[in-house]
Parts: sequence; C-alpha cells; structure tokens
Amino acid sequence: VTLPATPPVYPFQSQPQQPPTDTRIRQQQQQQQWQREAIMERVIQRRVNVRRHLSFLERSEGRDWNAEYQALLECGQEEGLSAALQLRRTQQLRALADQFAAVVRRVAERIVREQHLPVERRSIKPVAVGGVAGGLKYVYEPERLFIKFCRDTEQLYGSDEYCAKAAGHELRSLMEYMDCRVQGLHFPLMVVLDCRGHRLCATPVLPLSEHSLVYGSADGGHSVSASDPALAVRMRLAARLLNISAHRALPFRGGEPVLLHAPVDIEGHLGHDGRYYVLDTHRAFPPAVPDPQRQGCFLYRLLRPELVRRLPRPLCSDAFSRFRVENLAQYEKEVARATHYLLSRVVPATVARLLTWYREHCFRAPFARIGTLLHALVHRIHTRGINVRLLGLLRYHTCTGSRQAEDDGEALRTHPASHHQPAAQQNSLRVAQFNACSHDTAAISSSSCTSISSSTSASASMTASSSNSNSNSSSSSSSSSTSIAS
Repeated sequence: VTLPATPPVYPFQSQPQQPPTDTRIRQQQQQQQWQREAIMERVIQRRVNVRRHLSFLERSEGRDWNAEYQALLECGQEEGLSAALQLRRTQQLRALADQFAAVVRRVAERIVREQHLPVERRSIKPVAVGGVAGGLKYVYEPERLFIKFCRDTEQLYGSDEYCAKAAGHELRSLMEYMDCRVQGLHFPLMVVLDCRGHRLCATPVLPLSEHSLVYGSADGGHSVSASDPALAVRMRLAARLLNISAHRALPFRGGEPVLLHAPVDIEGHLGHDGRYYVLDTHRAFPPAVPDPQRQGCFLYRLLRPELVRRLPRPLCSDAFSRFRVENLAQYEKEVARATHYLLSRVVPATVARLLTWYREHCFRAPFARIGTLLHALVHRIHTRGINVRLLGLLRYHTCTGSRQAEDDGEALRTHPASHHQPAAQQNSLRVAQFNACSHDTAAISSSSCTSISSSTSASASMTASSSNSNSNSSSSSSSSSTSIAS
C-alpha cells in the first residue's frame, strides 16, 4: 500500500496555526484601542454622574457647575487619551459652558430689570460677602451662581464704565493663568456678559469658606497670607511664565512682610474638595503709569499680557497701587520704563506694519467688510501689546511721521525677508531699546499723559474722542464671553 506524502486533514482535526500578518496585527491593535477608548469614556461619564449625584445629595436643588467643570478638566489631564476622546471632552466642555451662559443670562436680565426697585421688593437681593471692589454681589441659590454686578458703588474706579473694564481684565487674566497649565491650580468657570448696557460677571458657587484663604488678601490688604507652601510654589511658577516679579507685601494691620508672586488682592483658597482655587485675578498684570486726573486708574489701565511677556525684566503687579509693598519705588521705576517703551518704541514701530496691512487689505475693501477689518485691526495691535485706548496715539504717529512710515512700509512690502531677524537678535535689540528708555518716573509720567496732545489742539481733540469711543467699545467687546479649557 502506497501512502500519500501529506496525510489528509479532516474537519475534526486542529488546523496548523498561521503566523499573524501585518494586517491582522493592525486590526488587533485597532480593536484594543477601541476597547480602551470605550473604557475611558465610561470612566469619564461615571465620574461626571458621580459628581452630579453627590451634589444632588448635598443640596436638594441646583446644579453643581463647578464639580462638573473640574471633573471634565481633570479627565483631560489623563494620559492615553485619543483624539476622539479629546474631541468628545471638548464638546462636553463647550456644551457645559453654553448651558451655564444661558442660565446666567436669564438670571442677569432679572437683576438688571430690578436694579431700580427697593431692595425689599427685589426677587434677587445683593449680599455682603466681603470686599467692595467689583460692584454688587449676588448669590442665586436655585442655580448656585455667584454674580457680580459691575457698578462703582464705592467710587473706586471713577465710573461704571471703568468698573466694567476691570471685569474684562479679570476674565483675560484668568485665561492667561489657565494657559500656564500649572499642575494643581484650579480656576472657576466664568462668564462675562453685557445686558442692557450693564456688565455682569458670574461664576459657580465654589466649595470655599471664610477660613479657606491661604494666599493673598480678601480684605483689601489689611491681612495678607501665604501660609500654604504648595500653593506658593505653584504661584511662583505661574508668575515666572507670565513675567510677573515677586515682592514683599506689608499688611495694613501690621506684621511681617509676606512674599507674593501675584497682586496683594488676589485670593488663593484651599477648597473643601482639596483643590487650590485662584480668584480675583483682575490685577494680575501691572498698570501703566497712572494719570493723576483719573481716579483709581491703576485698577483698569493695565499693560497688555503680550507686552509684559516680551519685556526683558519681570514687572510688579502692585506698582502704583495703594498697597504697602517693600521697594515700591524700584518697582514703579521698572513699570514706568515699560510704559515709556510702549509709547516711544512699540507704537511707532507698529505704524509701518499697519500701513502695509491697510494697503493690502483695507484700502479697497467693500463697506460690508468694515466690521471684520476693525476686529482684525484690534487683534493686530493686541498681539503687539498695544491697548485699544492708544488708537489715538497710533493715529498721531501716522499723521506726523507719515513719510517715514510710508518708507518703512514700502521696505517691509518689497523686502519682507530683511525684517525677519533671528530670535536672539530680536531679543537683544528689544533689551537695548528697553534699557535706552528714560529712568525718570516723573518725566515718563508727564510725557505719557501729554504725548498725544502735545502737537496741536486738533490732534488732541481727535485723540481724546478716539480714546473715549474705543474705551466704550472695549467695555462692551466681550459680550457673553466664556472661559473654558481646551
């Protein structure tokens, strides 16, 4: 009997195992990735549901916005999240912010409508929760909201308009702190909206108390604290990223000086949930040289974050303020030099670039695009560190030095490569220009107050009207703005 070379394979016999191919390996890896994403998505949803359930057990009414917001932010810090999960988390943050803004707008409209009624007839009454800056405070228990109605009731700012500008600074500084991404620092969800000509700032009710303050001051500098070393280290790291200098603050009640890396009236709390919360960031960046004729202008006429980060030396947030600070004259001298550098170097250098941009995009633009171009203009001067209130000064330099500005703009348009220097050369040139500025604080202050109106009375009136109109537009530019982390 002749047997075959290869015996037949019957169905009940085991097949020989083939080595996995590249396609099969990729399919297995993709399937494992899908399983991990499904598990992570269930974990995120379960965590949000647990937070929501715990907040419901603590209080029978209201939604714990802060717990949901912080849970979503902490989920984004976990490693191994795919692009799909990151997109889903961002969508959940966007939806949460939109829902919060809608609730705040409904409550804010009621507050604005009832502002002229007697206090006993209002459905939402103001509360005294400490501090007089920022306006009237409201706590709306059904939705667990903390709202500040930006009105200058204590005559700290000079008008309600400047109080509204301070609210815009608070939102902007809070986003700058969030962009530092310092591990362990938490910030509230914040909405700044304009309603019927008034500005309101709203945050969720946080798990804090009057004894949870561990950094800064909550009573206008009468008592200053920096008792938590872990929070102090985190604030020092954030100040280094924002180019804010450290300084020693002296409490008005007396005592030892306290080392701070932020303004005195900032508040750092250790919440009942174990998180460090940073609040009241409206004066995080230093003020420009104040105008003696403007009351409390150190509270709202601040330097732009883009300018402060570009300077070769850190600046003190409490310069030209009313708080007690050691070596205050030296800090004010540095801020005065930065203000002079802005007015004498940054603004004239921006004129040529703006003229080139105007010829290329705005000269023959249709009327329908004027609004878009105005927003683009504001964005361009902001990226250079120039405030909107200096539009009159930009116009002044355009009129007086138009020939030189046109020559510079033509050179920039014809030879754009010659203006792109290496970063090291640009930094050294910026340091040299900053050191060349005047050291006399009084001279800088007088020049900054009168530089726009020193040429003719016509240019002075044009500048004043332009700065006033732009300050009004800046106070209403951040309508219904939301601060979320992406």
